[in-house]
Amino acid sequence: MEYLLIDPRPDLPDSRHWQLLLRYIPLLEDKSRAYDIHTLLWSFRCYGTVLKYNSSGLFFFPTLDEKCTFDNQEEFNVMKDKCFRPYRDEIAQLLRKVAGNE
Repeated sequence: MEYLLIDPRPDLPDSRHWQLLLRYIPLLEDKSRAYDIHTLLWSFRCYGTVLKYNSSGLFFFPTLDEKCTFDNQEEFNVMKDKCFRPYRDEIAQLLRKVAGNE
């Protein structure tokens, strides 16, 4: 499963952040949850999800163009909330780590 450690969208400008994120996920304590999170985030990245900073840290945002899956911000938010909710604590921890705040 080494492919999960490689950014599937190196064409997007935040590839460095994703490279870190994908390498930190296997270090989570619960390996079963880590695998689920890994496949989930890797899939969202394939769909064109990018990481951007705001005043609170790093957050996920959709790329809205012909190369990506999401049609609009609302569709992305619904899918993100549904899929990320069970793993929100681990994902928040990972994003802090990537941002250098942990």
